[in-house]
Amino acid sequence: PQDEQRYLFALAAFTRPELLRETMAMTLDGEVRTQNAPYLMHALLVNRVCRYEAWDFLRRNWEQMTTRFPDSALPRMCEGVVALLDREAEVREFFAAHRLRVGGKLIDQHLERLAVAGALPSRGGAPPRAAPGGKRGALRRAAPPPLAPRGGRGGPGTGGGRGGVLWARRS
Repeated sequence: PQDEQRYLFALAAFTRPELLRETMAMTLDGEVRTQNAPYLMHALLVNRVCRYEAWDFLRRNWEQMTTRFPDSALPRMCEGVVALLDREAEVREFFAAHRLRVGGKLIDQHLERLAVAGALPSRGGAPPRAAPGGKRGALRRAAPPPLAPRGGRGGPGTGGGRGGVLWARRS
């Protein structure tokens, strides 16, 4: 089962549009189990190559998806809309007209994340940079500060941890 899941979700990582279209179709034609299909659609929605085509596919097939897929999995599928930064108004309008039976609060949270992400560039936020010599799309992240002892109470079992010394991140 683990290998099956790995190969299934690898389908959403293709970069050739025709293969991604086939993967989208597989979510509805019975090729992919209904319990897995929403998660595969989520992966397609965040794929930079096909996210807009996946969004259009989702909108065209919404009624079929909401009847075939488990109610509890639909909000997770819709989480992928946070990648549609330049279609925020369209996404909001769609979900205002198509409320889910379960998970409406999660959809509202996804829409809030989309709004925050969409506003970042207008507030002077810099886009993530590629890591030097790293893979395309890899992000450069600051290393967390090292652990340093900050004193503490004595011995084991007294909450001091690691021999009575509390450890904290330096800031």
